[in-house]
Amino acid sequence: MFDPPRSEAGAALGVIELTSLARAFTVADAAAKRAPALIWLAEPISPGRFLLVLTGEVAEVDEAWRAGLKAGGERVLDSVLLPQVERQIPSLLRRGPAAVQALDALGVVETTTCAAAIRAADAALKCAETRLVHLHLGRGIGGKGLVAFTGALHDVQAALLESLYACREEFLVQTEEIAAPHAAMALKLLGASPAGPFY
Repeated sequence: MFDPPRSEAGAALGVIELTSLARAFTVADAAAKRAPALIWLAEPISPGRFLLVLTGEVAEVDEAWRAGLKAGGERVLDSVLLPQVERQIPSLLRRGPAAVQALDALGVVETTTCAAAIRAADAALKCAETRLVHLHLGRGIGGKGLVAFTGALHDVQAALLESLYACREEFLVQTEEIAAPHAAMALKLLGASPAGPFY
């Protein structure tokens, strides 16, 4: 499914989300021909959408992403290009739910698209000292995105506010802030791996 990106630190990430599975072939082909950006993920997601994720050096991802957008045309539902993606995002995408030592306050963002969830996560993590504990894209949740991060309450509040600006109103479903989450229940809902005191 996910292969390691060339560099998690400072790598670019380009996402194109399509409403057509057939058009995905044209988009992936155009992106791959334009620049040698690594196609990190190319797969259908529910409900009948397609998610293409590119990673690599900024210039090549930018070229491939733009070529893909042009080929996608009206079938592009949402997209994002992050020239220096926050390093927690590719790490969590590659490894799955994080092992969590402790939960402080919890911030949760639900979006209608995967690209919006990645935009929200990147903005939230860059503006405050928070740790990404969950990033669920598309599968089994009707194509939605779900982001959860933890940190001190004031940092979570700042991160939630920044994520609202980043994901755009039309792609936002809901945000939630929990000052003192019940650790075991929160971890169960997030699918995060408990560590230490939560065993």
